[in-house]
Amino acid sequence: MRLLGVLPLAAIVFLQGCDLGIEDKKTSAPVAQVTSTELKALFESFILIQDQEMMLTNLATQLQGVDTVSSVAGLLTNTSSTGVCGGTSALSADLTAVSGDFDNTLTLNSYCTDSLDWTGKLTQSGVVTATGSDADNYEMVYGNYIYKVESDDAFTVTLVGTMEKAVTATATTHYFNRISAYKYPDNLTVEALKWLVATYDAGKIYTGSLVHPTYGTVAVTTVPSFPVTTTQDGPYQKPISGKLKLTGLDSIGYITFNGLGSYTLDVDADADGIVDLTETLSW
Repeated sequence: MRLLGVLPLAAIVFLQGCDLGIEDKKTSAPVAQVTSTELKALFESFILIQDQEMMLTNLATQLQGVDTVSSVAGLLTNTSSTGVCGGTSALSADLTAVSGDFDNTLTLNSYCTDSLDWTGKLTQSGVVTATGSDADNYEMVYGNYIYKVESDDAFTVTLVGTMEKAVTATATTHYFNRISAYKYPDNLTVEALKWLVATYDAGKIYTGSLVHPTYGTVAVTTVPSFPVTTTQDGPYQKPISGKLKLTGLDSIGYITFNGLGSYTLDVDADADGIVDLTETLSW
């Protein structure tokens, strides 16, 4: 796996305030012009992507080995199953996965379960393959993987490309090459490019870029010494502390989490180092 010698170093570099070289289009959007409208929208984009972490890492657990699958999203330990509310799943698992190398494939055909914490149902389709040296260091390849949640807070998430996981003595890191989340009835589609989440004892470090359909692409980093901590809120882990920096074409924005349900926006509209607008909001 190409990740093992790279990702921990990337996380260390990120802690020093650098990014991972997001492509040039990260500078295609302003964070804010006159008001904080753009920054509010990008905050909502971050939350939409961040909300999916539990589901994505749970799917990874599903593929690590047959001994772990029974607790994840209603999927069963046998090689094929029928969803509670429709569809099928088939798991081709290396039976020695729990003790060493593995090479697993999960095929989902509109697999549906209503066993999640939220009210509604989850439909999954596509093919996901996991390969690696052990359950802590592996790569997942997504073949048109889509999951759709039908509820009052409905959304559809598509993953393409790869997710890689690496565990060191100090951090667990998940690296996605692309996530696309669509939320309705908002009709909002958000992409996260080269999205890295490094989890330390002190909290989570995010880096990557968010693509908003109206406001374009901005680079996302976590302000050094202000990792993001979360608390359980329904099926999700919601931020309660920490600080993010969003860098756009010619402006910079900061998001500070003040506890569950409150955050502060600081806008440096011309990137001169002076905050031009501060606003505390609920979400």
